Amino acid sequence: MSLLTMTSNRINALRVFTSLLITLLAFILQWVLWPKLPPLTWLFFYPAVLISAWVGGLVGGILATILAAVLGGIFFIAPQFSWDIIDNRHIFSMGVFIAMGLLFSLIFDRLHRSTNEMRRIKDLELEVQQKRLTQALYAANAGAWKW
Repeated sequence: MSLLTMTSNRINALRVFTSLLITLLAFILQWVLWPKLPPLTWLFFYPAVLISAWVGGLVGGILATILAAVLGGIFFIAPQFSWDIIDNRHIFSMGVFIAMGLLFSLIFDRLHRSTNEMRRIKDLELEVQQKRLTQALYAANAGAWKW
């Protein structure tokens, strides 16, 4: 395994960890403000999952979505501290939340891939332009200097 691959794996692991940490911070904020915001179960989890998908990509976004759904379901949907969900509206809201989290993750994954591909194409174009310049200077028996 090359050093570049190991570094890339560590960066990806750090991004996934950061995305889970963002979700936990949203949980803590929701918990602290819960007495004033009881009906708003997903208020801080939506932005947390959005940012987690942006930071952690597909894996980070999916794991953050799952963590947020579990924490929201247990701690903020009545009856609290239970998996029993009495009202079907809560099941629907959790389903919409999970679907949106997955959608955020897929969109940001696609964005990251497109950005990397554009960067790769730009680097290839620059390399081709440099080779053409070198060939033109060689053919003209000329040179370029920088003071």
